[in-house]
Amino acid sequence: MSAKDSKKAKEAKTGAEDGFGAGPVPSSDPPVLPCEKKHWFGVRLVDDAGKPVALEKVKIKLSDGTVQNVRLDKAGNFKTKKILPAGSCQVWFPDLFDVEWKSS
Repeated sequence: MSAKDSKKAKEAKTGAEDGFGAGPVPSSDPPVLPCEKKHWFGVRLVDDAGKPVALEKVKIKLSDGTVQNVRLDKAGNFKTKKILPAGSCQVWFPDLFDVEWKSS
């Protein structure tokens, strides 16, 4: 083994022992930020056959207390665009009278 190979082997062994490899050691670790849970709310409305109910009016009271009056898209879906705190939401379908519906 040449002197050059011996030096590389020693550097590799030192790097393996300290866990950082042979490269430079970082001066400081980046700060660790607390993880915040992020929530969104969505609605999907389908009929008894499982087909989407498009463009239905929906009134939603979100977990942050705001109320939104929206329409479902062509696929029968709506999803909030904002991040919400954890909590309950309420949903009404104002144009659906005497219709039985359930959450999935």
